[in-house]
Amino acid sequence: MVRPMTSRIITVLAILCNISHVLAQQTASEKAAWEQEQAYWRYVKSGDQTGFRTIWADDFSGWPSSEPKPVDVSKISVWKINDYKLTPLSVREHGPDLVMTFYHATTTDENGKQHIGRLTHTWKRIDGNWKIIGGMACDEPETAESQPVHH
Repeated sequence: MVRPMTSRIITVLAILCNISHVLAQQTASEKAAWEQEQAYWRYVKSGDQTGFRTIWADDFSGWPSSEPKPVDVSKISVWKINDYKLTPLSVREHGPDLVMTFYHATTTDENGKQHIGRLTHTWKRIDGNWKIIGGMACDEPETAESQPVHH
């Protein structure tokens, strides 16, 4: 049986190997959407609600981890974090004006506690600007061993 620490180390190494592959072969649209994903987190860290609102489509629909059910854009706002680190897992173009991102975000709150989340956003080019039209976030499980096996 693999010990939890060994399992985490293997997971981190696999993610690091995947990052270079994900970022090395990006299209121009994928790069632009990922740049907006990074802007998302800069807005959150700085508490810039005005800037943050510029990246959301008016008809957004998604499921933040803090909400019990999917919400529209009126429920989206920045929150307090001290720091963050993004680990892209997949950034894929689906046509000339649509990109989906999948990644881990490790955030540090004002008390120094770290949190790892799984996030996905669907970005659409609207009037020349990339906007989030959909997304979902959830907490990263503590260990893979605690999760049920799905076949």
